[in-house]
Amino acid sequence: MTRGHSSHIGVGFVVEVDTGFIVDREVFSNFCQVCSNRDKKKLPITPEWKIKHELFCNKNFTGISASMEAEAACHLWGRSTELRLRYTTFVGDGDSNTYLAIQQLNQYGFPVKKEECINHVSKRLGTRLRKLKKEMTTTVTTKTGKVMKKSVLGGAGQLTDNVINKLTRYFGKAIRGNKDKPNTSTYEIRKNVLASYFHASTDDRPMHKHCPPGVNSWCFYKRSESDKTKPCR
Repeated sequence: MTRGHSSHIGVGFVVEVDTGFIVDREVFSNFCQVCSNRDKKKLPITPEWKIKHELFCNKNFTGISASMEAEAACHLWGRSTELRLRYTTFVGDGDSNTYLAIQQLNQYGFPVKKEECINHVSKRLGTRLRKLKKEMTTTVTTKTGKVMKKSVLGGAGQLTDNVINKLTRYFGKAIRGNKDKPNTSTYEIRKNVLASYFHASTDDRPMHKHCPPGVNSWCFYKRSESDKTKPCR
């Protein structure tokens, strides 16, 4: 089993938000080891063998791996009314194909609302920063005379993997807001995102002016300012 669009297995499920109870699930597989072995050995697939094997065949999906998610969602939404339920909100990972498939299904006669998963939104920031770091390169010559490409953003004090992971965490936290004071407007989200960016500064050059003040701030620097102690991460 592999991850991403090359996986042979796709699992979709509906989770109740408040309890975490799994209401329904759908499992797809576009691969069967027995069928694959028979094909490699060039053995004939007779009607008798096919009827006997269908009871145990793991393959129940003929499309490509990338289309499993949308197909599973349509199956789950399609039989929701049989469970006397309506799934009115779709929490997605940015994949518009799945949401589009649900909209085209039009199971309830009215559009399903879409909300973005914050974890995936923050993850995309990390993905794009790594891509930027990989693309922005310069040609250097080593001491041995070997010519190679080197990232202009990598290295100590720059956009290291540790810094990218830190920015990703801060970005997700900025969108969520504090549990005692959740975000209520796009202005607050924008302000918190800026705070998360500048928060990832150095001890020699702290830049925490956008971070929320007070002893209960998520920013260690602002907490230290409030209780008059030395900043400690």
